[in-house]
Amino acid sequence: MSFTKNLTRAINAQPLRQQRSSFTYATGAHEPLEYRLSKLSLSKMKQESARPEPDLRHVVGYASVNRAVGDKMYQNLVRSVELLRTERRSKAFQL
Repeated sequence: MSFTKNLTRAINAQPLRQQRSSFTYATGAHEPLEYRLSKLSLSKMKQESARPEPDLRHVVGYASVNRAVGDKMYQNLVRSVELLRTERRSKAFQL
């Protein structure tokens, strides 16, 4: 199954085929897209690297997707923290 098909499934929040994994994740439709893409790319990277002769192009591709998604998650986290700080400051000034 190609990565684009899996990407479409992740976007549409359809359940993925169960894969063996040592990771335990909370799955659900409410999970943000970044987390689903991260899990998918990690699982695909692990699956490809476990093959007897892995195709390194696929491994590098999945790693780059995982890094881009990780950067986006970090940006969202920083933005959320800043929003919380500004809310606290505004509440402190209102009192």
